[in-house]
Amino acid sequence: MSRVLVLGPRESLDEVVEALYQEETLHILDFIEQDETFAIGKPLERASSVSEDLVKLRSISSILDVGEKGDKEALEVDTEMRSKIRALEINLSETDDSRKRTEELLSTLDARIEHMTPFASLPLTLDMYRDYESLSVHVGRVTRDLSDIGSHLKDYELFERERFVALFVPIEGAEEATVYLGSKGFTQVDLPDMDGDPKELLVKMKAQREKWEKKLSSTEKRLDKLGQKYSTFILSAEETLAVEAEKAEAPLRFATTEHTFVIDGWVPRDDARKLKKALEDMKGIFADTIDREDEEPPVLLDNPEIHVSKFEFLIRIFSTPSHDEVDPTLVLSLIFPVFFGLMIGDLGYGLVMMAVGLWLRGKLKDIPELSNLMWILFVSGFFATLFGMFLYGDAFGIAFHYHPSPGETPAPWLGFNLMGIDIPYNAPIHKTGKFGAMDLIALSILAAGVHLGIGFIFGVMNERKRNKKHALAKFGWLLVLIGLVIVLLRVAVQAEGLVVPKAIWFNDLANLTYPIRDAMLESFVFFGSLQISYVGVVLVVAGMPLLVIGEGGLAIIEIVGLVANTFSYARIAGVAVAKGATAIAFNTVCMPMIFYADGNIAMIIMGAIFLFLAHATVFMLGAVSAGIQALRLHYVEWFMKFFKGNGIDFRPFGIRKVQEV
Repeated sequence: MSRVLVLGPRESLDEVVEALYQEETLHILDFIEQDETFAIGKPLERASSVSEDLVKLRSISSILDVGEKGDKEALEVDTEMRSKIRALEINLSETDDSRKRTEELLSTLDARIEHMTPFASLPLTLDMYRDYESLSVHVGRVTRDLSDIGSHLKDYELFERERFVALFVPIEGAEEATVYLGSKGFTQVDLPDMDGDPKELLVKMKAQREKWEKKLSSTEKRLDKLGQKYSTFILSAEETLAVEAEKAEAPLRFATTEHTFVIDGWVPRDDARKLKKALEDMKGIFADTIDREDEEPPVLLDNPEIHVSKFEFLIRIFSTPSHDEVDPTLVLSLIFPVFFGLMIGDLGYGLVMMAVGLWLRGKLKDIPELSNLMWILFVSGFFATLFGMFLYGDAFGIAFHYHPSPGETPAPWLGFNLMGIDIPYNAPIHKTGKFGAMDLIALSILAAGVHLGIGFIFGVMNERKRNKKHALAKFGWLLVLIGLVIVLLRVAVQAEGLVVPKAIWFNDLANLTYPIRDAMLESFVFFGSLQISYVGVVLVVAGMPLLVIGEGGLAIIEIVGLVANTFSYARIAGVAVAKGATAIAFNTVCMPMIFYADGNIAMIIMGAIFLFLAHATVFMLGAVSAGIQALRLHYVEWFMKFFKGNGIDFRPFGIRKVQEV
C-alpha cells in the first residue's frame, strides 16, 4: 500500500471527487483533528437536495414494499427523475394515509369484537347487567369450576359459559360473593359501553369489519400495482441517489482551508501511478505518495477469484489480518474442505452436498456471502465423496464390503456386497469397524501435525518482522510439534490391526526417503515394551531451549497445552464415527420395513419415507457439526499459533457493498 496526499483548490473539489469515485482505488482516511488552519470540509452544494430526494424515495420504497433486489436501469439525477419522485410521493400520500386509517379502524373493531364475544355467549342484554339498587353484579372470568356455589352462597343467580360468568346476588351478599369468586381465580371484565343484545351487536361489528377489510384489501392491491409498476424506477433511482449522496458528502472526510482541500488515503502500490496521473491531469491538482512507516495501512486480501477468494469471509468473521501478517485464506481454503470431508466421508452424503451446494449457489448468487458458503459446501461435499469412496468405502452408512465376524449372520443393509452389489474396491478404513476409530485418531494426529506445523511456520514469518525472540520461539514450537507427532505415530505403528500408522511409515513415498524414515523409526524401549522414536525425542528436546529463549521458562509447561491442541484434532475422528454410527442405526431401524415387507406396498412406502427423513436428519446434523468443528479447528487451534488480526479492511472510495444499495 502507498500513502497518497491530494491537494488542490476548493473549486475543483467536485471534479476530484468524481475522478476518485471512478478510479475506485483510494481508501480515504477521515480527517478528524481540526485546528486553526484545517477544518473538516463541507458537503457539496447538491448534497442537501440529493439527500432530500433519497429520503423521499426510501419512504416510497417502504410504502410500496419494494425489496432491495430487482431489475435496474441507468439513470441520471436530473429534473425528470426528481419530478417523477415528487409525483409518486403525492400520489401515494393519500392512499397510504387511507390504508393507515383503515388499519387503525380494523384494530379498534377487533378489540371491540373480542370484548363483546363472551357477553354474546350469555342470554342477557347489556342493560340487564347494570343499574340495580338491590343487586350486586359480578361479571368476569374464572379459572376454576363453580359447581359448589350452592354451598357458599344462599341466594344468587348464575350465568356461565366457558369460564365466563355473570353472578347476580343481593347487595348484602356482595362481599361474600367477592370472597367466593376470588377463591375461583375470578378476573373482572368491564361492561361494553353500549346497550342492546350482544349477539346482534356482534353481528353488526363483524359486518363492519368485513366492509373495512374489503376496503383495506382494495387499497393494498392498488399499492401492489403501483409497486410492480414503479419498482424498477425506484430501485434504479435509489441506487443512483445513494451514489450521488456518497459523492456529495465525501468532503466531510477531507481537510480544507478557505481556498484549498487536502485528501489523505491509501492506494494499492500498483495503482498509485495511475491514480496520480488521473488527478494531475486536472488543473491545479497535486498528488504524491509519502512514506509513513508509523501508520498501519488498510489490508486488501488479494486472492485468486477461483475458489480461494470465496473463503475470505470466513477469515473476516474472525478478524481481518493486520498488514504485516500472512493471509491464511489460501491454506484455509485447502484444508477446511479436507477436514470437512474427513468428518463426513460418505459417498452418498457427499454427492448430495455437492448437488445442494451447486443448486443453492445459483439461487443465491445475489447474496455473495451465502453464495460463497454454498461453494464451500460444494467443495467440501467433493472431498466427502472422495474420502467416502476411497478411504472409508461407504454410502449412506452402508459399507461397500461388510466382513461379518465368525458366526455372525449379517443383515443386508450393512454392506452392498450383502445385497449382491459388487464394488471392485476395498477401502482401508471402516469407521465403525474394530480398529476404525483408532485409525481415524492416528489420521487426526497426522492432520494436527500438518495443520499446526503450517501455523507455526506462519508464526515464524509473522514474528520475524515484529520480534526475533518470538520468531525463535515459534520455530521451537514447530520442532516440539514435529517431535511429538513422530513419537505418537511411532507408538501407534506398534499396535496390531491399525492401518493408518503403517501406511504413513511404509508407503511408497516414505520408501523413497527411507534413510529419513528409518531414522525416525529407530527407537528405544520405554515402560516395558513401548517403543519411542529417538528422532522424535531429540526434536522435542531441541525445541525446548528455543522456547525458553523466546518466551521464558514457563513455556516448557505449555508443551502440555500443545499435546492437548494435537489431540483436539481427534474431533475429526469423533464426528466421523458418530455420523457413521448414526446412519447405520437409522438403516437398522428403517430398512427392515423395506427388506421384510413381504410385498406389502404400504409398508415399503412407509419404510422408504422414514429412511429418507432419517438420512435427511443425518445429512443436516452431519453438515452442521462437521462445518462447526472444521471451523473451530481453524479458529481455536490453528489461528492461535500465528494470527492476531485487527487489520483494517481496504474500502476504496467508489466501491459500495451490495447491502448498502
